[in-house]
Amino acid sequence: ALVDLTQVGTLCLRFSPTLARRSAAAMFDSDPAELAEDELCDALGELANVAGGAVKAAAAGDVALSLPRVTLGLAPRRAAETRLATVFSCEDELLEVVLLHPQPALEEVPA
Repeated sequence: ALVDLTQVGTLCLRFSPTLARRSAAAMFDSDPAELAEDELCDALGELANVAGGAVKAAAAGDVALSLPRVTLGLAPRRAAETRLATVFSCEDELLEVVLLHPQPALEEVPA
């Protein structure tokens, strides 16, 4: 699940498939195996919103949040970004929280 934060970068939450289903099931008070894909995406997007709000509150300056984007499967990494990451273990499953910062553009220097 991704949330773009202006002036900060992109916050990415990467869940193991099992933890993603367990987390969504807890939010909907349902069985993980019975979740529809749209329910899974809604729950993960809401978790991204919560995490993005925490980053926004801690960030200095004017920070705006985008709507979350949820992709199932592996999200590609862009080479032009630096990366700060923390990995958590929850019920023997992994959750990676990544903050991607766009690299500043290089300025052209006259010859």
